[in-house]
Amino acid sequence: MQLTTHAKNFTISDKLMGIIQKKLEKIQVYFDDASSGTIVCSRIGKTEKMEITINQKGRLFRAEASSSNMYANIDLALAKIEKQIIKHRDKLRTIIKDEARDSKKFAFYTKLPNVAPAEIMRQKSFTIEKLSVEEAEIALDTSDHSFYVYANAGGKICVMYRRTDGHVGIIEVANSKIII
Repeated sequence: MQLTTHAKNFTISDKLMGIIQKKLEKIQVYFDDASSGTIVCSRIGKTEKMEITINQKGRLFRAEASSSNMYANIDLALAKIEKQIIKHRDKLRTIIKDEARDSKKFAFYTKLPNVAPAEIMRQKSFTIEKLSVEEAEIALDTSDHSFYVYANAGGKICVMYRRTDGHVGIIEVANSKIII
């Protein structure tokens, strides 16, 4: 697995990097050599946060963990990724290795975790409006939701969302174009 690391207000020591690589080997059984991973380590106040994203054949597996100890975050985040794989392993037949999909041995679990499928509780439809970033932020603030879907000036679908730090983020769908 090709691995990229980033640090924000945090220094990744050689010892931590060695442990990250050793622990990643445990879940590498699910992925082939063409997979890639990104790890972001950050510190916000006294809280240390680790975000792990693994790209396997275009499918993203992502988890984050926050605690006062970055070493504990490794196990927490990798366990979340393994649970995602276990939960969807029948649907991921073309993504994960056959021998890993059929295995009863897990890297971070001693037995199969309870992974009940999510139930769709509500479905909505709405029209997308073409808005500027400022107008979308006003719409987000007045909607009492944590996200707002709109079309930007170029006609691309965007999702503006409220971040945990109080700021907003924007996700722009790269291959979208709508006519309004």
